[in-house]
Amino acid sequence: MRKTLLITLALLCTTTLNAELFTDYFENGVVKTQIEYRKHTRTDTAEGVKDGLEKVYYNTGQLAFKVNNVEGKRDGALNWYDREGHHLEIIHFQKGKRHGVNKIFFADGTLRIEVNYINDNKEGPEKYYFSTGKLASEVTF
Repeated sequence: MRKTLLITLALLCTTTLNAELFTDYFENGVVKTQIEYRKHTRTDTAEGVKDGLEKVYYNTGQLAFKVNNVEGKRDGALNWYDREGHHLEIIHFQKGKRHGVNKIFFADGTLRIEVNYINDNKEGPEKYYFSTGKLASEVTF
């Protein structure tokens, strides 16, 4: 009874009006994920409906990526980082589908690839760059 009460109190302390924050850990105790779920949808047998901020970490504690979810679908920018914290990629989502200009970067932050998506399909030019920043090639979709 006492254990159940403590778990319930811990969950209440991390909830907002419509979401519950769940945190998962690696075996070494480092945070693995922090994900907000729609209130009362996550259980021991069901993952639940992601609704809010989702953060995923490397086992070193460094942020791997973060993205917002709305009603179980990614919505907004997903920012991806390497283990050293370099911003590697930005992927835009709208209602669970890639939508908008996505960019991939070299470790130093220089733009490597740029492509636009509309409703999960490439649309327009896909540009590839050398590490110097100079355009290497371009393909149109």
